[in-house]
Amino acid sequence: MTSQLPPDEQARRIAAHWDAAAVNNCPGWWAHPRIVQHVNARVCGRPVKGTSRGLMEKVKELFGAQVWDRGVSVGCGSGAKEMAMMDAGIVGAFTLYELSPVRVEQGRALAESRGLQDRVEFRIQDAFKAGIPDGSVDFVHWNNSLHHMMDTPVAVAWSYRILRKGGMFYMDDFIGPTRFQWSDKALELCTAVRASLPEKYLANLRRPDGREPVRVRRPDPVAFARQDPSEAADSDRIMPALRKFFPGAWTMRTGGVIYNCALAHCIQNFNPGDPDDTALLDGLLVVDDVALEIPGIESHYAVALACK
Repeated sequence: MTSQLPPDEQARRIAAHWDAAAVNNCPGWWAHPRIVQHVNARVCGRPVKGTSRGLMEKVKELFGAQVWDRGVSVGCGSGAKEMAMMDAGIVGAFTLYELSPVRVEQGRALAESRGLQDRVEFRIQDAFKAGIPDGSVDFVHWNNSLHHMMDTPVAVAWSYRILRKGGMFYMDDFIGPTRFQWSDKALELCTAVRASLPEKYLANLRRPDGREPVRVRRPDPVAFARQDPSEAADSDRIMPALRKFFPGAWTMRTGGVIYNCALAHCIQNFNPGDPDDTALLDGLLVVDDVALEIPGIESHYAVALACK
């Protein structure tokens, strides 16, 4: 389901949503070090620390010490992930596109604090309207932003078009159901997992009753799109588009039905320093891995690397 709002109104609402999120963000699974290490281990075989570090290690494994001179990133937020890639010697410089002025302000301050301001250019602009010439970019970076595109096959095709021969398509993103319309089997599994948890793990002080419900439901897609027109707007078409334009891509599904859905708004209840919390979470992450092999249960996330 795509939004019927005019493009300018879509952009305004998206920017407003992410301006607010930059100030009032609540913790997601990516803030929990144990889950991040679990995802990294699926990607590169080692539980390295740091968001998306597993994919960065995979780049080095597959391509050695190669450096891509000029990268483009769409929906970059503060640009922290892109700057980490520069620090790791993977990309030399980035042009970063973002609709949220608050995020861009944060990013420029971050770049200056890290001494990268001369190699990072932020643009508050729609990247697709920026006039980037075909075959002019060394590296196209998508990190949890591709699923915010209103037409994901168009975004993947654009990525292919602007890459030079030998350029890199890099993706670490949500590829699950559009507008979070989870499958019946996924809902059954997530509800069963919540029903098995001790009460303290469902605590959520943001809710009026102070706890998450046991039953997991699909969000109403219309209300969901109203809150953020870009959230998972066309996410279930990402992988088919990737296979079409980059048929030789290396890909890895990284799961998420448990850590992103069953444990949504509950992550803060798993203290990384508590052995009991950690043991329980480790068991749940095993369930997440097993769920990837069950027909009818979708992976929420995937990573991909492809050279044009």
